[in-house]
Amino acid sequence: MMQLEPLLQALKDNRLVPFIGSGFSKECGFPDWKELAIPIAKELNYPLDDNTDYSLVFQYYQDKYDNRNNLNALLKDTFSIAPKDLENHNLLAALPVTEIWTTNYDTSIENHFENSGRIIDVKRNIHDLTIKASKADCTLYKMHGDVSAPTKCVLTKDDYENYFNTHEPFTNVLKHILMEKTILFIGYSLNDPDLQTILSGIRRYYDKNFSTHYWITKIEAESDKRIKQELFIKNLKNYGIEAIEFDDFSEITKLLKDLNLGVKRNNIFISGASAETEEAKIKVRNDFIRTLSSELIKRNYTIFNGFGLGVGSSVIEGAYSELYSGNLYKNSRERIKLYPFYQQNVDTDKSKRDAFKAAYRKEMLKHAGVAIFVYGTKLEGGKIVNSSGMEEEFNIAKENGICLIPVCSTGGKAETLWKKVKAALDSFGYTTDELKDLFGKLKTLKPEDKKDELIEVIFSIIEKITETDK
Repeated sequence: MMQLEPLLQALKDNRLVPFIGSGFSKECGFPDWKELAIPIAKELNYPLDDNTDYSLVFQYYQDKYDNRNNLNALLKDTFSIAPKDLENHNLLAALPVTEIWTTNYDTSIENHFENSGRIIDVKRNIHDLTIKASKADCTLYKMHGDVSAPTKCVLTKDDYENYFNTHEPFTNVLKHILMEKTILFIGYSLNDPDLQTILSGIRRYYDKNFSTHYWITKIEAESDKRIKQELFIKNLKNYGIEAIEFDDFSEITKLLKDLNLGVKRNNIFISGASAETEEAKIKVRNDFIRTLSSELIKRNYTIFNGFGLGVGSSVIEGAYSELYSGNLYKNSRERIKLYPFYQQNVDTDKSKRDAFKAAYRKEMLKHAGVAIFVYGTKLEGGKIVNSSGMEEEFNIAKENGICLIPVCSTGGKAETLWKKVKAALDSFGYTTDELKDLFGKLKTLKPEDKKDELIEVIFSIIEKITETDK
């Protein structure tokens, strides 16, 4: 997908802003504009077609009764149902975005964010814009209101025509988004009045001086509709909007997965512990880990590490030596994330201790796209044995679709894990001859005499296996 790279770069730069329309929430059980208008149109004996302005249908319904009470009740009854738990919403909540815009009235977005453990600050009206939730990591702008206040929802033709007067604070914020960020429109049809309002705002404020934005659409099968669609897509370029065309809307799921995976590919988890006691081997180990960590920082990766025995200190030394030598120390908290295991009291119940460790490992790994496994030994009963904790991290990483790189030549549990991957290379993402050859070198290249070559192999795997995911 040619548009994935600019979207992914915008995401990494904290410039990507999902803009969610009614089509995105249909699977939650909520209607799109046409479905909401159908019963009203029937009552009005008003014919609906592909060019219908649905806001006009709602306007005629309000005019019929000379008040809005019936419309308010319709919104309340329709959008107050408990939204389902759906994959696309969970994928949206997993994206590291700091703001989302929507014209939807339902609460499915904020509910999925809360279920995922993220704090979201919801702006339902212009007065909410003056309040800042300091602990929130994402802001949701509901520019057309919320089901909690149906009388204030933007719905009728009058509402749309007066929007830039009644909701000026929202349009002021939107101006900056259009100028500085990259918007990804999801769930809007060609004739959606929401989209038309947004396009009018773009033209009104910026003429042709705006950022590039993207609109997801399904390719029309019928020739007449396809002609209209192609003309509309061409016209969108006047607003700085590029179309992302799918054969089926189910492909949105893949796009969201690719974005989640792509942004995580820059996050490298180093799983390792070493109970080595021989001074010469300790020196080799420390030099290898320091060099690997330094190179990760130099090549703009972010390191995640659980501060394992004999490994964690070398990870820090390598990472911070590069951060400080490159004057990157101001961003050090963003470039290396440490998760030292809490040293629990030995009397703590074992089941609770194990449950804590499992949850802790899941938290460490949920942000990573690549996991490198090195060494993997511990002291048990005075003897050096393989680390069971490393295998737990391996299994969690596998479940999360993380790229797995066990460095066999470091020995310990890493060697065991290398053999496990070797037995089913294709299923672990090593699908090309080049990747399989590189994987084999994780066994033959030793840290004691081929350190630099081994590290280059690791980076080649990261690069190549990421390419195969696109």
